[in-house]
Amino acid sequence: MVRSRRDFWQKLNEQYLSSELAHIGRACEEAAKGNVTPKQAWKNAASAAPFDPKIPGSLKLRGSKSTVAGPIMARNAQKAAKLQAEKVLLEEEHERILSRRGMTEGGRNTAVVETAREPSGEQQFGDGRGNEPGDRLWSYESRRHEPRYQDLLHEDARRLQELCHRKRMMDRKLKWLKENNLPDPAKVAKYMTRVKKSREREPGGEMYPPPFQTESPNVKKETKMLSQAERDTLESRLRSKIREEKKLNVRVLRQSEPAVGEVITDPIARHRAMRKLRTRSIISEHLDGILTSNSAQIMWSMLDGASVSVAKIHSEGPRGTHRIFYNLNSDHDPEEVHRKLNILAPKIRSLLAVKLNLGRTPPL
Repeated sequence: MVRSRRDFWQKLNEQYLSSELAHIGRACEEAAKGNVTPKQAWKNAASAAPFDPKIPGSLKLRGSKSTVAGPIMARNAQKAAKLQAEKVLLEEEHERILSRRGMTEGGRNTAVVETAREPSGEQQFGDGRGNEPGDRLWSYESRRHEPRYQDLLHEDARRLQELCHRKRMMDRKLKWLKENNLPDPAKVAKYMTRVKKSREREPGGEMYPPPFQTESPNVKKETKMLSQAERDTLESRLRSKIREEKKLNVRVLRQSEPAVGEVITDPIARHRAMRKLRTRSIISEHLDGILTSNSAQIMWSMLDGASVSVAKIHSEGPRGTHRIFYNLNSDHDPEEVHRKLNILAPKIRSLLAVKLNLGRTPPL
């Protein structure tokens, strides 16, 4: 039954193909004479009757009731007639468009007669925009100020949709290629395992299968677990290798640009240096006021009247610990003053935080 059905449809396809080839041959012969355009030659070569295949008597759809192919071919003929009617309607619509465009040239009949008498250069060789020779209908352009997609003809709109679909498919293919180009340890480990198994496999195969008694009942499960463990090991090694390569790349990328003389060329290092200088100048300016004339508690209760002035401030970064170098200008014990200043450092830091609002006041 399957073979007879396949032969039946194969015969129908061959007949339809031969009819289409005959149609193309008639159109080419008529267009080669040069009297009509290729589009008109294609219309003239089309047969008025729809495709009607010849059904051999031996070809039947053998089923439970031996159904003959007559009803099926009748339905196909109806579909062909319907398509032919739609084609005629489209051709009439095209002719109406041509007639509207030919009214400005003295009427549609005059334009058609002139075209039939002497084909113009555009009909013989086509225009410079890639249209086919003699294709006056498809050289339509919208006369509106802002042409829209709805102004396109059917063929132009179909071509535009086809290009949009092709672009979408190309975008998907490019995205898939970019994603697959990334290193995938799981895929590489699976491929390496498969290559190893193919190399270990004997070229001729096993002539006799192993005895059933020598195999364990769980041999398939054990083999599967071993292969999975091997794949996991390879995947872990590949991941560690990729991690090491990333570390090397990051180390290269994070290297700061070298300074030219005393000029910092690295933008990040320059920004850090500017912030560090700004923080130092602000702290130095307000620290003198806190230690000398801010509060009697700090001046007499904590420092016992010692006169201290800030000499310089050193820090590794804007948020690192700031080491303050000071000058003792009074007759006090330097070690005692240094011990009291270390005790006073957290309070001075809190006063600077309230007054300056640096976001994060560095430790002193």
